[in-house]
Amino acid sequence: MKEYYQIKQINESDYNNIYVVGDIHGMFHILEKKLKKIGFNKDTDLLVATGDLVDRGKTSIEAIDYLQEKWFTSVFGNHDYKFMNLPNKGYSDLFPPEEYFDKQLKPKDVRLFKEIFSKYLAAAIQINLNNGEKLGIVHAGIGIHDSWELFTKKLSLGDYYTIERAIWDRPIAKLRMLKERIDNNDITEKQFYDFIERNRINKNFPELNDRSYVFFEEIFDFYENKVGVADLKALITGHNIVSTQGKILSIANRYFIDTGAFLKEPFYNKKGEVVKPLKDNKYKLSILNIKEF
Repeated sequence: MKEYYQIKQINESDYNNIYVVGDIHGMFHILEKKLKKIGFNKDTDLLVATGDLVDRGKTSIEAIDYLQEKWFTSVFGNHDYKFMNLPNKGYSDLFPPEEYFDKQLKPKDVRLFKEIFSKYLAAAIQINLNNGEKLGIVHAGIGIHDSWELFTKKLSLGDYYTIERAIWDRPIAKLRMLKERIDNNDITEKQFYDFIERNRINKNFPELNDRSYVFFEEIFDFYENKVGVADLKALITGHNIVSTQGKILSIANRYFIDTGAFLKEPFYNKKGEVVKPLKDNKYKLSILNIKEF
């Protein structure tokens, strides 16, 4: 069993404040500004990240330093996990670099990322609250019918499908995204059905068929009563940017806090091209104090 499939336990009582931050994606310079704004104390507070520390942003290399700080910890996201699974010799024809950032790294840097990420990144993080309840943090999500106890047990055993869900899960977030667009009158009936087909969420929610536009609210309410994680106060995830307005959204006790930090500024795509942000966009890096729960 690989060490980085372990679940990290954190006690609220050990810190003055515990904050959770969404996907950083190489925007550590934005993070520092946010920490200063909220009065984060690096001696007494803790910052927990939802993963995807690297790629896209211009300061991805700083992930190495942050992970070795006592006030910072993170789960791994799909962009981090790729480093952890590289052979010791690094990139090859079988394991080619994917993102522009990967292609800029020297072999010794690739090995360093593999070493540091494997050592410090957790598969999931559990925060034990002072009142006896728990918060769960994972990069993308857990199954609709999973309890936190069952999910983390499978995760710690290295179950392939559970790991894939932990770093790639999208259906529940996409359902919530669809609700947000309908609430904002930001989607036509045709776009509604195109969204369902493109994201294939009807595989998880079969009620989303070719007539579901007119009763989507009832479908959403039905699943909102089904998708809560019973043995958690809240499940906090990143990975899915569910709002173009920089809003943290939720369904039941699942919170989606990736609000598109890397889209706020110019960023690198896979080809190394600089993509300019949309004018007047509202994307941002979101940070929550767990006392808000």
